[in-house]
Amino acid sequence: MRKTNAVIILGSVLALSGCPYQPSRFEVHKPSAIKDTGPSNSSCKADKLQYLVGEYRSVIDTLTFEMPIRVEEHGKAYTLEYLEKRARIILNEQMFIKQIVCG
Repeated sequence: MRKTNAVIILGSVLALSGCPYQPSRFEVHKPSAIKDTGPSNSSCKADKLQYLVGEYRSVIDTLTFEMPIRVEEHGKAYTLEYLEKRARIILNEQMFIKQIVCG
């Protein structure tokens, strides 16, 4: 049994040693400068709401929005569906507006 295994292993090594290493056969793709092409803040007009970042949450109740919004409080769960035209107003732990993005 050991002799058979040794023959199989030796045969495999000899067979593979006959294959020359040819690095030119494989193309190496170097990543070019990758630019983040994530969701644009202009698709839901969130770029126009950036002046609200740093404001307290209550300011949201005083405004009228031309797009659907979702106010996300820190530590709460939300669905992951992406709505291109909706602005997400993300609050920090102290209920201040931390970020406004589309989605």
